[in-house]
Amino acid sequence: MMKLTTFLYPIFIIFIFSSCTRYRYIYAPATPNIPYFTEKGDSKAAAYYAGAGGNGNVTSRADGIDIQGAYAIANHWMIATSYFNRNEKNIDYNNQPGEQAIYYKRNIIEMGGGYFNALNEKKSITINLLVSAGSGKFTIKEKGTDPGSTFNRFYDVNVFKYYLQPSINFRPEKNFSFAFYIKPTFVRYGKFNTDYTADEFKSYGFQDIYNKTLSFFELGYDLKFSIPGATWLSIEAAVSGVSKNYIYGTPLISRGGNGAIGLTVNFGKMEKKKIQ
Repeated sequence: MMKLTTFLYPIFIIFIFSSCTRYRYIYAPATPNIPYFTEKGDSKAAAYYAGAGGNGNVTSRADGIDIQGAYAIANHWMIATSYFNRNEKNIDYNNQPGEQAIYYKRNIIEMGGGYFNALNEKKSITINLLVSAGSGKFTIKEKGTDPGSTFNRFYDVNVFKYYLQPSINFRPEKNFSFAFYIKPTFVRYGKFNTDYTADEFKSYGFQDIYNKTLSFFELGYDLKFSIPGATWLSIEAAVSGVSKNYIYGTPLISRGGNGAIGLTVNFGKMEKKKIQ
């Protein structure tokens, strides 16, 4: 009987831990930067309101902004930049006893460049290949009450992000465009500050990602509607998903997706309109 109990005890502990785990979101996808360029001088300046999807049984708020820019420096080459910001809040993971709120802040600035080309004579079908990299910080702040006590915890980590984003873009009508894209993304988690205890730091999985690079595979689509009479100004919307949601062996997960809507300005087309 003693041997059986000794054998089953670790399994029991693992079961209790897994059933009571409160996950932490270690990653959230950004709105894709998709320039619909056809020639030198085309440009993009865009601002989006965005929200990241959640996983699990939680009450969630996850929103922020994406600011993007791009410029065609030649007929097939472009440069690009972007700023990513998210503010998130999750409450009551997995219905554990006590109250808990976890707050997230994410900020990344990126720079990159890429290639674009038309696939048909009308230039209604084009391709983009964007490569970009940037750095920033992710912050987790946790507040809550357990029976008989209250607690506050934080975890700040510097991140370095880089990705490859190919897309195929269509313009079936003058004022309407859409694109499909994929985005293999890599994030390295570096220097950090925290006041989690050593046991908490290890059990939540933060120790397992220190100085590690994690990969996330994103895919989705983008829609752009130009304003009639002002084709240089567009309403743009994008939806994306992340195929890898769980960081293996830890209670760390990624947001499941991203949705965004915003305004895009092509200053190159604006100048051409004035000249005409």
